Amino acid sequence: ERAAVSALHVNNLLVVTDGGIRSVELPIASILRVGRKAGLEIIIDHPTVSREHAIIYGGNPPCVGDLGSRNGTSVQGTRVPARKRVPLRTGYIVAIGDVNIFVRSASGSLDDDDPPSEKTSPGMEQPREWGPRSQHRELQELYDQVKLIAQSSIPILIFGETGSGKELLAERVHAFSRRADKPMLRVNCAALSEGILASELFGHEKGAFTSAHATKIGLFEAADGGTLFLDEVGELSPMTQAKLLRVLETGEVTRVGSHRAKHVDVRVISATNRDLRVQCARGEFRSDLYFRLNGVSVAIPPLRKRQEDIVTLAVYFAAGFAKRLTRPTPPWS
Repeated sequence: ERAAVSALHVNNLLVVTDGGIRSVELPIASILRVGRKAGLEIIIDHPTVSREHAIIYGGNPPCVGDLGSRNGTSVQGTRVPARKRVPLRTGYIVAIGDVNIFVRSASGSLDDDDPPSEKTSPGMEQPREWGPRSQHRELQELYDQVKLIAQSSIPILIFGETGSGKELLAERVHAFSRRADKPMLRVNCAALSEGILASELFGHEKGAFTSAHATKIGLFEAADGGTLFLDEVGELSPMTQAKLLRVLETGEVTRVGSHRAKHVDVRVISATNRDLRVQCARGEFRSDLYFRLNGVSVAIPPLRKRQEDIVTLAVYFAAGFAKRLTRPTPPWS
């Protein structure tokens, strides 16, 4: 039954330009060409986009390849090599020149502890499969608390070691919230340089810096009404911390190179594997920003402290790998 649902999996792409946001479906076995040229499946009229810029392959997972574009194609801040297809997953950011395309899931398989059915209708973003229910009492209680916390728009700060499931928990919060029909966008604060991260978060105006050939909408604007997940938030530079604090205090975002603020309604969920209180004491992280991000704090116990989940997870992942190995290879892989 799960395999049948997975076969019908359809991804959804959000194309964000200064003219607005549009949604494009990416069904299984589809091929969408991206560029300025008339007749392409996704036409983006933007000076940083080549006539035939990139190609996106529908699949599980979907993939993207560059068509020898002038300004390149990037996935999560890393440029796509020539003649190589890079797999995509829900929440990834694909940069086509200076235009962002966000990958989200329009349908997907869900377990018995999923959000209510009214939040699983077609066209609404769903999280990837959450996996088996934890046998650890503390984690079960945590997930029950998340359902209550999700109903408000209070910022959430998730603590946990690398690989403990912080992003998965953030997805769960979004799916149980009243914002579930809006985008959940995410960025790894440790993966991008300060200048690029500021541009991704807040956007920039044409001419704001040397390579700013056109206006670009940031993640805060693109996530308006939805959720923004800031992973590895403890890695933010002091300058970006100050800008982020301003947005959280005022609810307004100002693009790099602009003096005009725009109101946004975004719930911020942050995650870190660092002790931000220690960083605040050392002067490495702003205490006022920590206060703003830490509306509610959630700590995920590492797997070594919930050993009763090891066998359950091993069986779950083994079944998933077996399904992939027995699945026919798509023609575009």
